[in-house]
Amino acid sequence: MQRQNLVKFLVGFLLFAAFASPSFAADNKIVGTWAVTFNGDDTTQAVMTYHQDGTFDSTSSSGNVTSAKGVWEKAGPRTFVERNKSFSLDANGNLAFVLDSTEVLELSNDGQSYTGEVVTQVSLPDGTPVATVSSSTAASRLN
Repeated sequence: MQRQNLVKFLVGFLLFAAFASPSFAADNKIVGTWAVTFNGDDTTQAVMTYHQDGTFDSTSSSGNVTSAKGVWEKAGPRTFVERNKSFSLDANGNLAFVLDSTEVLELSNDGQSYTGEVVTQVSLPDGTPVATVSSSTAASRLN
């Protein structure tokens, strides 16, 4: 029994040390909440949150698009890739389009802002692709 407790303690300690280390924090400085502007055919504002566990969610100022849910991963020293899914609703609140987006973003040196490029595949609810939309992003960290 003491051996099991010792093993549990060591595993917990190692996990704590890995997550609390400066290198882990630096590698994941995308984690947090951001005020984002999307510039494409129109300008849209969003609040996006990147979670420590690699998940992501956002809320947009576009009234007919649901909140987005997705995942992110580190792709370079200050580069991250985020993939998400959201839904566009018609005037009656029915599903009109499915939006699958991928963003490649680059953090500033100080980690307080980022810029990115987003490509969104727009599909009908049955999966039929109808458009691909590109936009750029600029974001600042909410501190």
